[in-house]
Amino acid sequence: MRYDWNLEEIREIHDMPLLRLILRASQVHRKHHNEGEVQCAQIINVKTGGCEEDCAYCGQSSRYNTHVVPQALLTVEDVLRDALKAKQHGISRVCLSAAWRGVRNGKAFDTILEMVRRVKELGVEVCCTLGLLQEEHVARLKEAGVYSINHNLDTSESYYNQIITTRSYADRLETIARVRNAGLSVCCGGIIGLGESLEDRLSMLQTLSSLNPHPDSVPMNMLVPIEGTPMAQQTQPSSWELLRMVATARILMPKAMVRLTAGRVKLSLAQQALCFLAGANSVHMGSQLLTTPNPEHHIDLEMFRTLGLTQQEPYTKDNTTHKPALEAIEEHMAKALNQRSQQGTLRKLAVSQDHVDLTSNDYLGLARSQELAYRIENEFHTLLSTTGIRPFVGATGSRLLTGNNAYVEALENELATFHGTESALLFNSGYTANVGLLSTVIGSEDTLILDTQVHASTWEGAKISGARQLLFRHNDVGHLAEQLRKATGRCFVCVESLYSLSGDIAPLDEICDVCDHYGARLIVDEAHATGIFGPEGRGIVSAHQLEERVFARLHTFSKALGSHGGAILGSSLLRDYLLNFSRPFIYTTAFPLHTLISIHCAYKMMREMGVERQRLQSLIQAFRAKVIDSQLPIKTTLTPIQTIGVAGVEAAKALSAKLAENGLDVRAILPPTVRRGGECLRVCLHAFNTVEELDRLVAVLSGESEQLFIA
Repeated sequence: MRYDWNLEEIREIHDMPLLRLILRASQVHRKHHNEGEVQCAQIINVKTGGCEEDCAYCGQSSRYNTHVVPQALLTVEDVLRDALKAKQHGISRVCLSAAWRGVRNGKAFDTILEMVRRVKELGVEVCCTLGLLQEEHVARLKEAGVYSINHNLDTSESYYNQIITTRSYADRLETIARVRNAGLSVCCGGIIGLGESLEDRLSMLQTLSSLNPHPDSVPMNMLVPIEGTPMAQQTQPSSWELLRMVATARILMPKAMVRLTAGRVKLSLAQQALCFLAGANSVHMGSQLLTTPNPEHHIDLEMFRTLGLTQQEPYTKDNTTHKPALEAIEEHMAKALNQRSQQGTLRKLAVSQDHVDLTSNDYLGLARSQELAYRIENEFHTLLSTTGIRPFVGATGSRLLTGNNAYVEALENELATFHGTESALLFNSGYTANVGLLSTVIGSEDTLILDTQVHASTWEGAKISGARQLLFRHNDVGHLAEQLRKATGRCFVCVESLYSLSGDIAPLDEICDVCDHYGARLIVDEAHATGIFGPEGRGIVSAHQLEERVFARLHTFSKALGSHGGAILGSSLLRDYLLNFSRPFIYTTAFPLHTLISIHCAYKMMREMGVERQRLQSLIQAFRAKVIDSQLPIKTTLTPIQTIGVAGVEAAKALSAKLAENGLDVRAILPPTVRRGGECLRVCLHAFNTVEELDRLVAVLSGESEQLFIA
C-alpha cells in the first residue's frame, strides 16, 4: 500500500502502452481480490430533484431546466419494496441517495435513518449519498446500520470550481474525513468528461490514493450529458480513456472496489470485459442511475454469464465472522511482512561490518574523529568547572519546561550568525524539523509545491499540513513556473539544495527568480550540503548568496557534522511562531547538554576543515574520471553522492553483497524508498576514502556492468 504517489509516477502508469497497463492492473487485481467476483450495487433515489447545488453536470439541480421532475422523499415502504426487489436480483449493496446539499436534522433525516434500519434487516449492505455530513449525522447513520457513505470528489481540486461553486473541495474532504474517523466504509470517486484536462484526472487520482486508508470503493463515472445543464454539449471521452482510468485506479489503490458507474450504458460487452480485466470489480445495476440510463438487470446478468463473473456476497455484520481484534491485527502485520519478504524488500537491522565506508553520510569524517571527541570532552568539563552548570545526563523536559538553558540559546545565536540569518531553532532531528516547519507554517488554504525528489520527511510534513499539493519535475524550473501559475492562497515551494538520493544540486538562483516572480516563499533543505559546500561549509544557499531570498532553511547535524539533530533558520518572527505552535518542538524533550556541546564543537571543527573539503572534491573528480575511463553506465555528479542504477531488487542486493565480499560497504536502495524499477546503489564518498578504495569499487562495478543503468 502506498499513499504518496506523485503525479509523475501516476502519469507514467496511465500513459503505459494500453495492453501493458491492462496486464499490470490485472496482476494487481488478482493479488488482492477474488478473480471474477463482482460487487453489485443499486441506487434508490429516495428524494429526486430540487437540489440547491449548482453542479454543472447534474439534472437534479433546481438551477437548471431539465427533464427531471422533483419528487418528495419516498416512504419507508416504497424504499423497502425497491430494496427487496434489488436483493432478489442478487444485489449486495443498496445505495440510498437524496438530492440534498447536506443533511439537516429533522423529520426527513429521521425517515432516512428508518430506511437504513429496515433495508439493513434484509441482509444487504446499506450505503448513503446525502451530501455534506457533520460528525453528528455520521454517528447517527452509523448507529442506524449504514455500512458505507458515498461522497465523490468529482474532479481535481484545481478544476473543481469550474463545475461547482456552492461547496468547496475542502468541504468534500472534510466529510470524507468524518466518515473515515467514524469507522465507516468510504466510497469516493469521480467523473471524466467534464471538460477537465488529463492532469486534472490524474490529480484527482492522486488525491484519492493519498487518503489513508484508501477509499473502500472508487466509482469511475463517465459524464452522461443532460439537456438543460451547462454540460449538455460537452464532448464525451472515449471508452479507452475510461479503461485507462480504471486500470490506473486499480494500481494506485490495490484493495479498493473499482466501480463502473454512470456512462456504462455506452460500453459494449467487449469494452466492459476489458474494464473487468483491468481491475473493475463492482457495478451499479438497475435501469436507472439517479436521472441517467443504465443497463437493465437481465442484460447485466447475461453479461455475467458470458464473462463467467459471479456476484459478491454483502459485507453485512450479520453474515461475517469477526476474529478478535488482536488476532486480526497480528494477522495483518504478518501478512504485510510476508508480502515484503516475497518482494525481496523486507527491511532488517544489520550490524555494520568493518568494511570501507562508502555508504554513510559522514562526509568529512567527523563522526569518527578522535579530535572531535577530545574537544567535546574538554568543553564539557571546562563548562562544568567554569560556569557551574549542573551536569545533567538528560535534559529533563521540553524547552518550554525545564529543557532550556543559556548554552542552547547561545548555540542557536551562533548558528544564526554563522549561516547569515536572524535566528535558529533546534529540533531533535532533521525529520522532525521538516515536519515541524511544514505542518505549522502551512495550512489547508495554502498551496505547497514540491520537487518530486524531496525527502520523506517533507512529504510527511506536507501531508499533515493539509495544504493543496502540486509537484514539479525534478529540478525543472519551467515546470515549477507552470505549477506556480495554478497556485491559490499563500504559496510555498520546497526543494533540497543537494538531493540525498540522486546527488543533484538544485538550480537555486533560477528557483529564487521564479518564486520571487510569483510571490512564493521558498523552503530549502540543506541537510546534505551542510559542511560540504559554501564558505566554511555554510551550504549552497550561502554559496549563491541567497540568504535574503529564502524563507526558511533546514540544516542538520547528522551528516557532515557527525552529530545529531537539526535547525530551522529564518526570521525571528518565524522562530517565535514555531516556538509557540510547532507540536514536534513543543512536545519533545530537549537535547541533553552533551549533544549541544557536540554540535557546537562540530561546527567549530567544520569551519577549519578546508583541506578535508578539498580532498573530498578531489576524490569526487577521481571517481568521475574512473567511471568515464571504464565506460560504466553511471551518471556521476559533482557531489559526494553517486547513484548507480541496478536492474531489479535481487540484482541490487546481490551487487551490494559482492561489494561487501570485497570489503566495501555500499548499500542497496530498494522499494518502497524508490519506485519499483528504480532500484539502485548509493555511493557516498568521504574525505577519508582513498583512491585505492575507489579503484576497488570501480573494478567490482566493471565486472557487473551488464546489470547497471543510468539512474
